[in-house]
Amino acid sequence: MSATESETTHESPAGAFGEALTTLRLRAGLSVRELSRRTGIPSGTLGGYFSGRHLPPVNRPEVLGSIVTACGAAPEEVRVWHERLVDLHQGRRVPLVMRTPYRGLAGFGTGDRDIFFGRSELIEDLVEHVESACAAGGIVLVVGASGTGKSSLLRAGLIPEMQSAERAWQCELITPGADPAEAVEEVLEALADRPRALLVVDQFEELFTLTPDDDERSATVNRLVAWAGETTPERTRVLVLGLRADRYGEAAAHPGLVAALRDQQVLVPPMTEDELRSVIEGPAGRVGLKLEWGLVDVILSDLQASDLTHVLPHLSHTLQAAWEDSDRRQLRIRDYKAVDGVVGAVRRSAERAFADLDSEGQQVARTIVLRLIVPHPDAKPSRRSRSREDLVRLHPEAGRVLDHLVAHRLLTVSETHVTLSHEALISTWPRLQRWLDEDRADLLLRERLGRHERTWEEHGRDPELLLRGSLLDAVRTWTVTHDGELNQAESDYLRASEEQARQQVKDKDRQHRRTQQLLAVALSLALVAVLAGVAAMQSRSAVAEQRDEARSRQMSRVAANLRESNVSLANQVALGGYQVSDTRESRSALIDATSLPVMTRRLDPGAPLAASANGAGDLVAFGGTDGGVDLVRVDGERMTDLATVTLDESGTTVQAVAIDETGALLAVGGGADAVRLFDVSDPGNPELLRELTTDRTVFDLVFSPDGRWLVAAGDEDPDGQAQVLRWERVDAVWVERAPVTGVAGSIRGISFDGSGTMLAGATMGGHIYLWSLQASTVSESDQVHVGDDSTRQFDVDLSPDGTHLAAVGSDKTLRLFGITAEGALEPKAELADFQSWVNAVSFTADGRFVVAGSSDSTLRMWEVPEGDEPVQVRGVLPVSAAVTSVDVVDDQRMVITTTDTSAYLWHLTEGVLPLSGDTVFITTASRDGTRALTSSGTADGHLYLWDTTRPRIPALLTTLEAPESEGVLDGAAALSTDGNLAVSGTATGHLVGWDVTDPDDPQQVLGLQVGEKYVEHSALFAGDSHVVAATNDGLVSVVALDDPDRVAAQIVPDDPVLTVAGSAGPIIATGGVLGGVQLWDGTDLEAGPVGTIDVELSIFGLDFSNDGNLLAVGGANNQLELFDVSNPAAPVAVGPTLSGPAATIYSVAFSPDGSRVAAAVLDETVWVWRKAGDDYASELVLRSALAPLTAVGWVDEHHLLAGGQEGRAYTWLVDAPAAEAFVCATTGTPATEREWATHLPGIDYAPPCRSPQP
Repeated sequence: MSATESETTHESPAGAFGEALTTLRLRAGLSVRELSRRTGIPSGTLGGYFSGRHLPPVNRPEVLGSIVTACGAAPEEVRVWHERLVDLHQGRRVPLVMRTPYRGLAGFGTGDRDIFFGRSELIEDLVEHVESACAAGGIVLVVGASGTGKSSLLRAGLIPEMQSAERAWQCELITPGADPAEAVEEVLEALADRPRALLVVDQFEELFTLTPDDDERSATVNRLVAWAGETTPERTRVLVLGLRADRYGEAAAHPGLVAALRDQQVLVPPMTEDELRSVIEGPAGRVGLKLEWGLVDVILSDLQASDLTHVLPHLSHTLQAAWEDSDRRQLRIRDYKAVDGVVGAVRRSAERAFADLDSEGQQVARTIVLRLIVPHPDAKPSRRSRSREDLVRLHPEAGRVLDHLVAHRLLTVSETHVTLSHEALISTWPRLQRWLDEDRADLLLRERLGRHERTWEEHGRDPELLLRGSLLDAVRTWTVTHDGELNQAESDYLRASEEQARQQVKDKDRQHRRTQQLLAVALSLALVAVLAGVAAMQSRSAVAEQRDEARSRQMSRVAANLRESNVSLANQVALGGYQVSDTRESRSALIDATSLPVMTRRLDPGAPLAASANGAGDLVAFGGTDGGVDLVRVDGERMTDLATVTLDESGTTVQAVAIDETGALLAVGGGADAVRLFDVSDPGNPELLRELTTDRTVFDLVFSPDGRWLVAAGDEDPDGQAQVLRWERVDAVWVERAPVTGVAGSIRGISFDGSGTMLAGATMGGHIYLWSLQASTVSESDQVHVGDDSTRQFDVDLSPDGTHLAAVGSDKTLRLFGITAEGALEPKAELADFQSWVNAVSFTADGRFVVAGSSDSTLRMWEVPEGDEPVQVRGVLPVSAAVTSVDVVDDQRMVITTTDTSAYLWHLTEGVLPLSGDTVFITTASRDGTRALTSSGTADGHLYLWDTTRPRIPALLTTLEAPESEGVLDGAAALSTDGNLAVSGTATGHLVGWDVTDPDDPQQVLGLQVGEKYVEHSALFAGDSHVVAATNDGLVSVVALDDPDRVAAQIVPDDPVLTVAGSAGPIIATGGVLGGVQLWDGTDLEAGPVGTIDVELSIFGLDFSNDGNLLAVGGANNQLELFDVSNPAAPVAVGPTLSGPAATIYSVAFSPDGSRVAAAVLDETVWVWRKAGDDYASELVLRSALAPLTAVGWVDEHHLLAGGQEGRAYTWLVDAPAAEAFVCATTGTPATEREWATHLPGIDYAPPCRSPQP
């Protein structure tokens, strides 16, 4: 007997299960007492099972297994019995929901007030406008774009509120339809005797789209306005008009509506993220439908990335479709994915309804749907209503097809009329868009015919209004292929027009002559066309080149926009533009790609929610909404799929994955009844080792560092109790241990420290727990509750050294705690920098930084402070969608998963240097490019020395800080050509310097005050034997480094100096406030300038070429000028002035070989000019910086280093072929055809990197 045979014999599912067990026992001929003896289960407990008073425990399958086995069940039957038991337990926890929570494309009606969410503030605002309108003209206009939910706001928001017992208004709702005058008169008659009457005219734009007669439109508006003005002390009249925004101008043309548009207009904006979240969660909560964890973020992320213009109808339809495919207990991510998400759900439903019709029915459906759309020559099509009677007459099968389309919710029907369920169908159903494209001319003609016929009828069938000439010919031609599609009135109109045309044919000869004339003109035009064709062939190459350049520039602009959301895709688009045409714009966009964080992408249709890496960082597991876990080999930037395992056989969403430190074990958990353990020592051939039974959903998993323990973050049970589940490995066998109980709220995040002696958890109740582990004992060290009662915590992480804890949650905040020696949590910082929920957090492998990912599609990195120092943000990185997990791979990489089916391998140290605490003023490098120095303002107060042997992956060698007695470093720094000497100015006018030959032991070699105010700029010269500094008190000072205890020379120039530059020889240059550049012999400063250069406005950037023969000058005139200073007494301009920057040039630098010169500009760009003959020509305009730039330098001939405000510094690879190879090597999954079409419409799909490169 199967476990389901007696399922219906008792009302209680447990009773049915008990009767089935009893039947099995009786067939086996066993008494309860005998069965107790065989199984060891007390007879009283067995009696409860058989009577249906309670069920066997689901988390101990051996109990039920022993019972049914003793009763003679085969092994396969035992599995079926257990599956049924699991279903019953899940049914107990999550009851069946009978009411549909979502309305789909049908929209909300007045009876749906209790499930209408997301517009509470707007409803209050609208009610206030209605009440104030009683004394101000009586008209309120509700204006919004299509798809913003105007109709639902009016029907399920305003009307129920005004009809409530508190307000007691009489409300009526109409739409204008094809006969607005009649509709208005009927409803006004119904409201005539009501003391407080509210008339809502929804879809008021129909008055302009469906009523061709201007007089009728004006009369209808005037009638409504007059009624709204009839308010007296005894009665109140208010008119509310729902108007689509694109018809605003037509409404404003009516004088009676002007005052309302000015004073009583309520704008319906797109919903905010919080409002959309309420739209999803509110109705579900109202009817008792459980939403799987992570579902809402997946949907919101898809909406954000979709570029949909009608968000609400898509969302509502998707939710309804997913609900219909669900088990009616819980709405899961897999249900949502099964209907193709927000982008595909409407299309999928429409296609399914269409495919269910036979070929004849499909043709009829096409005719019906197109009759319900109004085409516009200069605007998007809109929907219209038609009488059901007219539509049924179109074809014998029309009635059947109509019923079918209504049943599938593509059409809605009233007592007499039919319309599209929503205009979203027009924009998202590709088949319908093809129909509209194919039949556009016919539809416009058909619409024109209908308007003419109605006008003719309204004017008493005036013969002057009949069709004639080319329009009549066009209609005749059209009817040949569209026989039977005209209604009776239109057929009468066409017959009358043809009769008139026949009577007007009088002079065939004149018609013949006219035809001949037209033929002559046509021949002339044909000749012109032939000549034009010849010319076109001759210029075809030029046209193709211009087309490619235009497309290339378009792709460059798209790439720039995408950088803020999808770095991987932006880089591919930039490279694609360069491959189409090598223009300065496309070349710059490609080079910009090399300055961005390296985010190697992996697309996974399974939509990964969680990821985990092994200790070696070469194996990552991705768990997704399709129930699968992909094992992926990581080798540098390349990710290679090896194998896939599953959580169970039913595709249950994977919420958690964990790989142990050795990389030999994989744990997988989620909503299934067990955590699965796999042997992944050979990741290409994983083997299932064990299923660890659970009685609750698992949201996180983690192995202890020594591999002895596996712990799981457990959901609440039916009694509201959450648990940390624990298993211990004993002699290669995993043994369940007592769980950690007494936890308030479902546990969503769990973490060990590096020693395995501390465990932390975060809960949906807003609690953060810290436990101590000693041997097998777990004891609570501390707990805190954060935020208010609604705050939920989603993830937690302990630093490797166990000194800090980080937690994130629903209040858009990362919280950082210190951990005392006694195990207490001490708050360090609350970082509320995000715009949405923060879902994931992880310390880096060295514990120096903490990284968090949010639903606002960003990652943020902070430096973990020492002591009581403030927490400094060190990086903000946009990603393509909401972040669901962040996990360490190794010292240099982290893995990120997002809700748009993407996962990213983030190379932490590549491309973008960590943010400093203030504006970066200097970026310079040693002559051989092996070392670089960056310095920032006094808010940071440090010099950073980097190993740039690998220029894109700089490694910090040392951080330098001035002694307290010499002030705070102010960013006016310089580095010697060999990279062994670093100098800088301070805010108190000191020059300080260090010998950094051994960066682990820097030695201070200079500490001298050269002015009373801060140092503006400093430079080394004369073979790095001297340093020159300009201070804000107007002094220019020179110090000889072989005599560092005194100032060798000091002057006060007439023009206060802002910047200095030193050459390899004794010549130095100074740039002043007034614009002059002066050249000096730095070893004889007091002898005065040896040469001068006149430049307009203040000078901020100076640099000598390495041979000292060229000087670059930039400043407030937004121009770069080059001078030959080989004879400093007579500087000579080199080539024309280099223009282009739109703001002040703040820093300039020659490349080591002098072939290029770069300028950092305050408009957030870097300009690069390249030597071309005797002049320099603009080569690159780099725009990837996110802040005004104040420093630029070269690491070597191929790598540019720049920095600026907000502490940002960037590295560019300026060689285009090398940049092309770099992009393809780091891209990962190529751009998809859908992504290409979304962002590059009209450009053929041609991803530049068709497969990941090694």
